[in-house]
Order: sequence, then structure tokens, then C-alpha cells
Amino acid sequence: MSTTLNIASYVVRFSFDDGKPITNLALQKILYFLQYLALVKTGEPICKNMIFEAWKHSPVSRQVYYQYNLYGGCWLFPDGSISDEQYDELRRQFMEYEPYLKKWLEYNPWRLVNISRKKGCAWDRIYSKTPNAVIPLNLLKVSDMRTELGII
Repeated sequence: MSTTLNIASYVVRFSFDDGKPITNLALQKILYFLQYLALVKTGEPICKNMIFEAWKHSPVSRQVYYQYNLYGGCWLFPDGSISDEQYDELRRQFMEYEPYLKKWLEYNPWRLVNISRKKGCAWDRIYSKTPNAVIPLNLLKVSDMRTELGII
């Protein structure tokens, strides 16, 4: 079973291997979009324990934030927290999501933030009522971010 931190490590390594290292800010949004993509495509989350909260600036996985916040706005590099075998297994597991991941790695981090904060979508609906509250999966699933994320 994949954990939130394993998936985060996979994304960090994938981005690095693809020549597009990312920051914690971009990582947070990409994880949020992967969760959304899985919900839209399969009806199930990419990881059941991947929880996002509606923080002031955009959705955040508290667990991932505290794992990587010491890097500030600097690029994240693979840290060996997952083995090569685990990475390969995650690549097989998420193969169908990698074209989207590649596309999102091209986006400016603030474009990712703006998409995640789209009016009427999950972050906006939760933050406007209860800042820092958990964003329910059912609300994320019905958010309309397909066009902005290139999801067909």
C-alpha cells in the first residue's frame, strides 16, 4: 500500500529524473491534483491516508509539508526515503498518471496554486467557511478543475 510520504518521494524523484525539480509548494499542489485525478478517473483516492487541509494560500498535506518545509522555496531532491524498488513499483502503479504529472511539472508553481484555489472548488468552499479544515474527498471529487489540468 502506498503512503502519502512514499507518493511524495516518488513525485520528487520523478520530477528530478524528468529534469524539472520542484519546490514544496509545487509538490503540494501536484499531490492534490493526483488525488483529484484518481477520484475523477476511478472514483477512488490515489491514497486513502493522503489528507489535505484548506490552508491560507492553497491545499496542503500537513504530513508532506512538515517533511519538506525545511527546504523553504528551494528545489527538492530525491533523499533516498524510498528504495529503487519502491520507486519502480510506484512508477508501475501510477503509469497512467505520468503524462499528467509531466504536464503539471511544466506549470509555474503559482499557476498550480491558482488552479487549486479555483472559485467554487473544494479549497475555496472549505477555506471560505472553516480555514485550515480538512478538504473532504467527496468535495474534491466534484470540483471542476479538469480543463485547467488538461484532464480529458
